[in-house]
Amino acid sequence: GFHLVHHLDGIWQSLRAHFDPLPPIVPLVVYNGQTRWSLPRRFSDGLATPLAAGLALDFPIHVFDLGLGDEVQLSAMPWLRGALRLLRHGVRNPAAEEARSLLVGILSDLQGAPDSYLEAVRNYVLDRWAELTPQALSEAVRAAIPEREALVVSKAVRQWLDEGRADGIASSLLRLLERRFGPLPEEVRKRAASASIPQLEHWLDRSINASSLSEVFDTAEH
Repeated sequence: GFHLVHHLDGIWQSLRAHFDPLPPIVPLVVYNGQTRWSLPRRFSDGLATPLAAGLALDFPIHVFDLGLGDEVQLSAMPWLRGALRLLRHGVRNPAAEEARSLLVGILSDLQGAPDSYLEAVRNYVLDRWAELTPQALSEAVRAAIPEREALVVSKAVRQWLDEGRADGIASSLLRLLERRFGPLPEEVRKRAASASIPQLEHWLDRSINASSLSEVFDTAEH
């Protein structure tokens, strides 16, 4: 309750120069905890002494508990539903296969979303789901929004590279190359499988603008 009062005060302070009188605000708590909401539903319920009606500040605390009900029914708006579903599972760390399945559903809701929206979703998942592998991410994106795979996966792979997570990165790089240039020679697959992290990072950088496989793997100085 006290956090809500603080936020309400901050919003009203920012609006004072533009509105007189100030507009009403109906606070809504979007809750995604692992257990059901058990805190007070009125501000006065969090105080040590009950207040007489009308003598002090009091208001109901409206709670939207994301853990209740069918997640597909969270919203009729696909983009909002996808975001709420992501928040619902954000407090857990699902195994790779479950994460892939969840992502397929969430990303399906986000078809047509702007790049910035998908990037925010990707960053949230990478931050929260430690068990998510490059392969699971690639498979989920390809199943739900294949036309956006380069946007989502290439930047995710770069983050894994920055974190030193080499597991699965080579296979993700090969998938991106295959989507750009078609079936890959066995020699290319062998080089990627045995490459070091710096090599993978270098090839990933080159693959963004390269017009052919030879440009990606060319070791000559330019």
